[in-house]
Amino acid sequence: MSHPRVKSQEEVEQEAQNILQRTLRGIGDGFGVADDAYMGFMRDKVLRLPQEGVVAQDGFMPGLRNGAGSMLFQARTGAEGVNPNYQYRNLNGDSEIAAKSAMFGNRALHAGGLTAAGAGLVQLTGAVMNQFGGPADQPTERQLYM
Repeated sequence: MSHPRVKSQEEVEQEAQNILQRTLRGIGDGFGVADDAYMGFMRDKVLRLPQEGVVAQDGFMPGLRNGAGSMLFQARTGAEGVNPNYQYRNLNGDSEIAAKSAMFGNRALHAGGLTAAGAGLVQLTGAVMNQFGGPADQPTERQLYM
Protein backbone atom coordinates (compact mmCIF):
# COMPACT_ATOMS: atom_id res chain seq x y z
CA MET A 1 0.00 0.00 0.00
CA SER A 2 1.54 3.30 -1.06
CA HIS A 3 1.21 6.50 0.86
CA PRO A 4 0.28 9.80 -0.81
CA ARG A 5 3.22 12.07 -1.41
CA VAL A 6 3.51 14.92 1.05
CA LYS A 7 3.95 18.30 -0.61
CA SER A 8 6.79 20.55 0.38
CA GLN A 9 6.21 24.00 1.87
CA GLU A 10 7.32 25.62 -1.40
CA GLU A 11 4.81 23.57 -3.45
CA VAL A 12 1.95 24.48 -1.10
CA GLU A 13 2.91 28.17 -1.24
CA GLN A 14 3.16 28.06 -5.06
CA GLU A 15 -0.28 26.43 -5.36
CA ALA A 16 -1.79 29.03 -3.05
CA GLN A 17 -0.15 31.83 -5.02
CA ASN A 18 -1.47 30.39 -8.32
CA ILE A 19 -5.01 30.19 -6.92
CA LEU A 20 -4.78 33.77 -5.66
CA GLN A 21 -3.47 35.00 -9.03
CA ARG A 22 -6.28 33.25 -10.94
CA THR A 23 -8.88 34.67 -8.55
CA LEU A 24 -7.51 38.21 -8.79
CA ARG A 25 -7.26 37.95 -12.59
CA GLY A 26 -10.92 36.87 -12.72
CA ILE A 27 -11.97 39.78 -10.51
CA GLY A 28 -9.93 42.17 -12.64
CA ASP A 29 -11.50 40.80 -15.82
CA GLY A 30 -14.95 41.32 -14.30
CA PHE A 31 -14.14 44.93 -13.46
CA GLY A 32 -12.77 45.35 -16.98
CA VAL A 33 -16.01 44.13 -18.55
CA ALA A 34 -18.05 46.50 -16.35
CA ASP A 35 -15.68 49.37 -17.15
CA ASP A 36 -15.90 48.68 -20.89
CA ALA A 37 -19.70 48.63 -20.73
CA TYR A 38 -19.94 51.90 -18.76
CA MET A 39 -17.34 53.80 -20.79
CA GLY A 40 -18.73 52.41 -24.06
CA PHE A 41 -22.24 53.53 -23.13
CA MET A 42 -20.98 57.02 -22.34
CA ARG A 43 -19.00 57.28 -25.59
CA ASP A 44 -21.57 55.64 -27.87
CA LYS A 45 -24.97 56.59 -26.48
CA VAL A 46 -24.42 59.79 -24.48
CA LEU A 47 -21.63 61.56 -26.37
CA ARG A 48 -22.45 59.83 -29.70
CA LEU A 49 -18.81 59.57 -30.69
CA PRO A 50 -17.92 57.96 -34.04
CA GLN A 51 -16.45 54.45 -34.28
CA GLU A 52 -13.71 55.82 -36.56
CA GLY A 53 -12.05 59.23 -36.66
CA VAL A 54 -13.18 62.16 -34.56
CA VAL A 55 -16.43 64.08 -34.18
CA ALA A 56 -17.47 66.08 -37.24
CA GLN A 57 -16.98 69.80 -36.69
CA ASP A 58 -20.50 70.67 -37.85
CA GLY A 59 -22.20 68.58 -35.13
CA PHE A 60 -23.38 69.58 -31.67
CA MET A 61 -20.47 70.82 -29.48
CA PRO A 62 -17.80 68.79 -31.30
CA GLY A 63 -14.85 70.01 -29.23
CA LEU A 64 -16.50 69.22 -25.91
CA ARG A 65 -17.71 65.80 -27.02
CA ASN A 66 -14.35 64.86 -28.53
CA GLY A 67 -12.48 66.09 -25.44
CA ALA A 68 -14.76 64.21 -23.06
CA GLY A 69 -14.34 61.03 -25.10
CA SER A 70 -10.57 61.29 -25.27
CA MET A 71 -10.05 62.38 -21.64
CA LEU A 72 -12.92 61.44 -19.34
CA PHE A 73 -14.32 58.35 -21.04
CA GLN A 74 -11.25 56.68 -22.51
CA ALA A 75 -11.36 52.94 -23.03
CA ARG A 76 -8.91 50.58 -21.37
CA THR A 77 -5.81 49.73 -23.38
CA GLY A 78 -6.98 46.16 -24.00
CA ALA A 79 -10.58 47.00 -24.92
CA GLU A 80 -11.58 45.66 -28.33
CA GLY A 81 -13.65 47.35 -31.01
CA VAL A 82 -13.01 50.86 -29.69
CA ASN A 83 -12.04 53.88 -31.73
CA PRO A 84 -8.27 54.30 -31.10
CA ASN A 85 -8.81 58.05 -30.61
CA TYR A 86 -10.71 57.26 -27.40
CA GLN A 87 -8.36 54.64 -25.95
CA TYR A 88 -5.54 55.03 -23.44
CA ARG A 89 -2.23 55.16 -25.23
CA ASN A 90 1.32 55.21 -24.02
CA LEU A 91 2.15 58.83 -24.87
CA ASN A 92 5.55 60.51 -24.64
CA GLY A 93 7.27 57.25 -23.76
CA ASP A 94 5.50 56.98 -20.40
CA SER A 95 5.76 53.64 -18.69
CA GLU A 96 2.83 51.22 -18.64
CA ILE A 97 2.52 51.87 -14.91
CA ALA A 98 2.09 55.61 -15.54
CA ALA A 99 -0.63 54.93 -18.13
CA LYS A 100 -2.45 52.56 -15.77
CA SER A 101 -2.13 55.05 -12.93
CA ALA A 102 -3.73 57.72 -15.10
CA MET A 103 -6.57 55.35 -15.95
CA PHE A 104 -7.14 54.42 -12.28
CA GLY A 105 -7.14 58.13 -11.35
CA ASN A 106 -9.73 58.78 -14.05
CA ARG A 107 -11.92 55.92 -12.81
CA ALA A 108 -11.59 57.18 -9.22
CA LEU A 109 -12.83 60.56 -10.43
CA HIS A 110 -15.91 58.86 -11.90
CA ALA A 111 -16.53 56.87 -8.70
CA GLY A 112 -16.18 60.00 -6.59
CA GLY A 113 -18.63 61.86 -8.81
CA LEU A 114 -21.17 59.05 -8.57
CA THR A 115 -20.71 58.88 -4.80
CA ALA A 116 -21.18 62.63 -4.44
CA ALA A 117 -24.27 62.51 -6.65
CA GLY A 118 -25.68 59.68 -4.53
CA ALA A 119 -25.01 61.58 -1.31
CA GLY A 120 -26.73 64.64 -2.73
CA LEU A 121 -29.73 62.53 -3.73
CA VAL A 122 -29.97 61.09 -0.20
CA GLN A 123 -29.93 64.60 1.27
CA LEU A 124 -32.57 65.78 -1.20
CA THR A 125 -34.78 62.79 -0.38
CA GLY A 126 -34.47 63.54 3.33
CA ALA A 127 -35.39 67.18 2.76
CA VAL A 128 -38.45 66.22 0.70
CA MET A 129 -39.54 63.68 3.33
CA ASN A 130 -39.23 66.33 6.02
CA GLN A 131 -41.50 68.59 3.97
CA PHE A 132 -44.12 66.04 2.94
CA GLY A 133 -45.11 63.13 5.16
CA GLY A 134 -41.84 62.55 6.96
CA PRO A 135 -40.84 63.13 10.57
CA ALA A 136 -42.16 66.71 10.39
CA ASP A 137 -45.73 65.39 10.16
CA GLN A 138 -45.41 63.00 13.12
CA PRO A 139 -46.87 63.99 16.51
CA THR A 140 -44.39 65.05 19.17
CA GLU A 141 -43.87 63.07 22.35
CA ARG A 142 -46.50 65.16 24.20
CA GLN A 143 -49.25 64.88 21.58
CA LEU A 144 -51.89 62.17 21.35
CA TYR A 145 -51.84 59.80 18.39
CA MET A 146 -54.99 59.79 16.29
